Amino acid sequence: MRRLAPLFALASLVLLVLGCGRTPAAKPAEGSPVTTYQQLIAKIDRGEYTTFVSHRFWAGDVVRVREVTELFKYKEAYPWLIRAVEGLDEKVAETAREGFNSSGTPGSFTTESLRRYYAVPDNQLVWTGVLWEPLSGAEPEVFARLLEAREHFTIGGKPIHPALLYEFNQGFEDRGPVVTAVEPTSGQTSDRYFYAPVRQRAGWTECSVKSLPPHCAEKDPPRNEPMFGYQRLGSLAEGTQVLRVYYQSGGSGIFLDLFFIRFETEKAYDSAGKPFTRIVMRCVCQYPLGDRDDAEVKVLPDRVIVGKSKYRDKEVELKLD
Repeated sequence: MRRLAPLFALASLVLLVLGCGRTPAAKPAEGSPVTTYQQLIAKIDRGEYTTFVSHRFWAGDVVRVREVTELFKYKEAYPWLIRAVEGLDEKVAETAREGFNSSGTPGSFTTESLRRYYAVPDNQLVWTGVLWEPLSGAEPEVFARLLEAREHFTIGGKPIHPALLYEFNQGFEDRGPVVTAVEPTSGQTSDRYFYAPVRQRAGWTECSVKSLPPHCAEKDPPRNEPMFGYQRLGSLAEGTQVLRVYYQSGGSGIFLDLFFIRFETEKAYDSAGKPFTRIVMRCVCQYPLGDRDDAEVKVLPDRVIVGKSKYRDKEVELKLD
């Protein structure tokens, strides 16, 4: 036995070394996207989901199941969403079907179309505000910027420059918008806005616009410094951003509007004719509020409600098709 003792010791040492070199199976961290969608699925399967208040869609009143809608954020949940079509709780299936249809995705909410739709590499998917959308041909870093802009209204961790939104601002004599789209990525650091530094004040992201048209051509300085700023109020279910903006042209008036902003991608070409994908920020709607309008603005999943004020005797409902 004494002769065998060194062998046992050597074997124990080998097992110890092998055990130290072995990497334990990784477990998803609590609160990570993986555990979040797994917890949501388990909750729905137990029938413990909660709902939004009913609101009207084109097909009538629908009670949206919050947890099911949330699952569209997680591409890991695609197999579960496919099974939802094949006989899970009808309320769950109806909600998932409606979320798919409201995204504007071609096809229908069927097992076949879902399998075809979701058979896309991870780096070719981007969250649209309703579900993960394939944008074939674009660079992965473009997806990251697009996702950031839609979720946080930032580019590279910095707020969208208010001067970019000022480009959408209609002049008092204009019959309609002149600029309807800008490129926010390069616009963030453009020399055009060198004299328009961004600042945060009382919930507003703002900048001076005295170096921009039409103020840069004014011979006499205005009484007050021309300013433009915005507040992000929220987003519609399909991803449209809703902003309250103000414009002080240099006089006593402070004119407020609602801007409805969408981020998209488009194909473009560099100076050598090589194609690339870029992000475009579009202003799809402007709604005038008025000088110093203090109306309450509610952003709901499918519409915006503008409250009463000195300019409106009753609430106004704004709904984009």
